[in-house]
Amino acid sequence: MGPPCYTLNGKNIVLMHGFKEYCALLFHKGALLKDDANILVQQTENVQGARQIRFTSLKEIKKLAPVLKAYIHNAIAVEKPERRCR
Repeated sequence: MGPPCYTLNGKNIVLMHGFKEYCALLFHKGALLKDDANILVQQTENVQGARQIRFTSLKEIKKLAPVLKAYIHNAIAVEKPERRCR
């Protein structure tokens, strides 16, 4: 079983990763997100669209909770189809 992945209408929104030195939220279309807090990290130069927010402590996660919620809502908005006027 892989890491938890949260989706909207069959599209991946955010994935939770656990690594030896940190844990992370991975946004599949992170390059399209507003990064006002400057916390999104490009995993490697070969990864084009995905971005991570990395954590090394629970205290850090709690401190960033409101910011994380905003990023998650932004990632959901990126995946929602635009409503078109007829």
